[in-house]
Amino acid sequence: SFEEGRPPVKVIITDSQQFHGTNFLEELAELLELNELFEQNNWEQLKWETQKLENVCGSGVLIDEDQIYDVDVRVVRWGW
Repeated sequence: SFEEGRPPVKVIITDSQQFHGTNFLEELAELLELNELFEQNNWEQLKWETQKLENVCGSGVLIDEDQIYDVDVRVVRWGW
C-alpha cells in the first residue's frame, strides 16, 4: 500500500481497437477519485498514452493465418 512505502501494483491496460466506451478514466467514479488522490499527493495521474507496436504477429476472427503488422495501442500504466 502507499502508506507502507511499497510501490503500487503494476497494472497495464491496452486498447488496440479503441472500442467505444473504453475511456473509463473519465467515466468511472472510482478512477476519478483515485486520480484526485494522486493529484493531491503530487503523484502522476492515470492517463491514456499512445504507442506504436511494430512487427506484431497475430491473427483475428476472420483470418486463418498469422500476420505480421504494426498496431497503434492506447495504454494505461500504473507503477512504472
